Formats: sequence, C-alpha cells, structure tokens
Amino acid sequence: MRVILKKNVPSLGVAGSIREVREGYARNYLVANGLAEPASTERVKVLKTGMAQQERGRVMKQQKMASVLERISGKAFSLKKKSNDQGTLFSAVHPQEIVALLVGKKFFISEADIKLAEPIKTIGKHPIVISVPKVGEVTIYLSVQEQTYL
Repeated sequence: MRVILKKNVPSLGVAGSIREVREGYARNYLVANGLAEPASTERVKVLKTGMAQQERGRVMKQQKMASVLERISGKAFSLKKKSNDQGTLFSAVHPQEIVALLVGKKFFISEADIKLAEPIKTIGKHPIVISVPKVGEVTIYLSVQEQTYL
C-alpha cells in the first residue's frame, strides 16, 4: 500500500514523501497514529504541485539572498560603542547587534548566517564573514569606534 507521510518516521522517511508499506502496518500504525495517509492519485497530485511551489519559493529566496550578498560584499559599516582608555569595549559586539545594524541599512541577514569566532571586544576594523548555506559567503568590515560624550 502506498502512503504519504505526514510526519517524519524513523527508518521510513521524512514528511511529504511517498512510501510503499505493508497494508497492515499502514492501516494499524501509520494511519491510526496520524503519521501517514493513504496515497490516492488526487493526493499525490496535490503533493507534487505543493512540492513544486515550495521548490520555486526556495529558489526565489536563494536568488534574493545572492543579490543581498552581492550588494553587501566588501562594504564597511561602523558602530559606536562605549570603551575604556585602552580601547576595550564595555560590552562586546554580538551577531544580534550586527543584524540590527544591517537591517537598519536594508540588508536582511539572519543572525545564524553571521560567523564570528568570538564577540568583538576592541575598537578597530574587524572582518565579519557572512555565510548563507547553498548561496555563498562574503566578508564585510565592521569599524567599531569609541562613542564620544558631549
């Protein structure tokens, strides 16, 4: 019997895949527990069109991210932070702050895509690697400056 998996099932497959299983296993376990549904021709057709739409959406998202990475590549951004006389920051710069800075400049990058070995703790120019899976990797520069008091 062919079934469409609604949820990930260990040793059988991931949600959305079509599998051939024994009829008793399908009816008594998979369908009864809401893990799968019988694969009628209509449901298979709906599943395939849905998968095609998801693929188109994924490709469009990758193209947008590639465009953002191309525009941002090699650019320098500046951030002002409070520091002591030796140039050590009172609070380190974390990926969240870099994302906020980039969003303010209309570059929408996820926090998970920013690769920092450790938070930035000193004044100066620091390279930041932005790596988006299946799209690419670019380097931007963050110039951390001392915040002046008036």
